[in-house]
Amino acid sequence: MSTKLETLRTELFEVSRSILNQMLSRKELVIQIQALKQAHSLNVFDPQQEIKIFQKFKPLLNSCDQSELFLFSFLMESQSGKGYPQWSRGEHLKQPKDDLIYKINPILLKVVKNEYYMKLEFSEKFHYLSKMEIS
Repeated sequence: MSTKLETLRTELFEVSRSILNQMLSRKELVIQIQALKQAHSLNVFDPQQEIKIFQKFKPLLNSCDQSELFLFSFLMESQSGKGYPQWSRGEHLKQPKDDLIYKINPILLKVVKNEYYMKLEFSEKFHYLSKMEIS
């Protein structure tokens, strides 16, 4: 058992290292994208682009539990910088709530977990998201 356990721990270590390296690589790409957006006076937050991303990832995202959806949403939020909505703080909601589902990007929820999206009550600033159509 100890050999199998060590083998699994080694594999887990390598997967974790890969995740961290990919996360840092992603951050560098986001910095470049945001610089281009700023140079061309484009908004940091582009809901239509996010719909495209989440639709492409839908098969993978459907396999994720609520915590994993939050992690992915928070990764995007934390790397996007100023001007990107702070979903994790509930700024998009009339009344922020503690449940994790309310801290996930609502566009991600609309694409992957529409039943959770339907529970959201948006603030005035983000009310347009309640009318969002996804084809």
